[in-house]
Amino acid sequence: MASAPSRKPLSRDRLALCQDRRRAEALQRQRDARRNLADHARALAAPEPEAPRMDVDATLSKAELKRRRADREAKERAAKWPDLNGKGDAHGGGWYVVPRPEGKRCLVVASRGKTASRLPHGDVLHRWRSAVPSGSPQTATKDDQATVLECVFYEPSSTYFVVDVMTWGGYSLYDCTAEFRFYWLRTKLGELEPPEEAAPYALAPAPYFDADGDGVLAAHGGPLPYLRDGLLFYAKQGHYALGPTPLVALFKDAACTRYFAADDESLFVVLRHERGELRTLDGTAVPRAAAAAEAFAEGELARFQLVPAGDGVAAAFDRRCSNKRALPDSASKIAFALRHKTRPLGIADVVAVARGNGVG
Repeated sequence: MASAPSRKPLSRDRLALCQDRRRAEALQRQRDARRNLADHARALAAPEPEAPRMDVDATLSKAELKRRRADREAKERAAKWPDLNGKGDAHGGGWYVVPRPEGKRCLVVASRGKTASRLPHGDVLHRWRSAVPSGSPQTATKDDQATVLECVFYEPSSTYFVVDVMTWGGYSLYDCTAEFRFYWLRTKLGELEPPEEAAPYALAPAPYFDADGDGVLAAHGGPLPYLRDGLLFYAKQGHYALGPTPLVALFKDAACTRYFAADDESLFVVLRHERGELRTLDGTAVPRAAAAAEAFAEGELARFQLVPAGDGVAAAFDRRCSNKRALPDSASKIAFALRHKTRPLGIADVVAVARGNGVG
């Protein structure tokens, strides 16, 4: 059945409170217990399964196939990068800032003497022999200690710029802080011996800076070996997280990306239909702009336009998503649009926060 429209619009204040709460809860979970993510690393390094039989798939509904695909993506995808929204999102000494490379985001998995890069939907981008542990016959081990790196492939220089690390030679870094992971990554990549044969693709660490005023400005406008596509802010004490996390935030403006949409009048988001409501990736409910004329299967994804509603926004149906889309957008994308509508967050605001001067 079609869902009834929610009466209360989604406002910037509601989203800000949710984001602050999620960040505090995420840090508290890390203090309380270590997470066992070894199964995830093993799944990434495992051999590719055989293609499913067509007669089995034919018995499943489209909604069930999409739910299964979403479950698989949620397990295998790298951390989701929420948009930077407010003054508390990137404050000085507790954060790093990474100029995100422009290109295809992927996971580079080295296992059993081979290296492969996988796009977010699971397709293989490249296969080659690399110098990282288990990435070539020369660096392979009998017990297959895999290496899993989060990267962006920058096509102009055929370089995989590494922005984070999950495992290195079988050593799990999921439960290590970003401060340690970044140090480890830069050190270990610098120690690699060149491969015996010329590799078609290079691996290099993406530069990172302390998120103080000078560091933010350097990340935003300093010289780099690639084009920028926004700035990533990492909480230094944050562990690696699968899916959306408030401990990593993404900032964009027209000066640091070619893909910045300055006009929020035509902002669209992908939402998931769950138990009669429209929800973001992190579970925030978004009200309908009008009585629903469309019927959605449980778990189905659709594209909506954010339209003004009271002191916030509501979702107006645009179109259904293709089967290639596995996950909805996060609530931070909506929060970014709401802030842009009232007072856009600029790099001067971010620098002011980094220097401890606050943002109005």
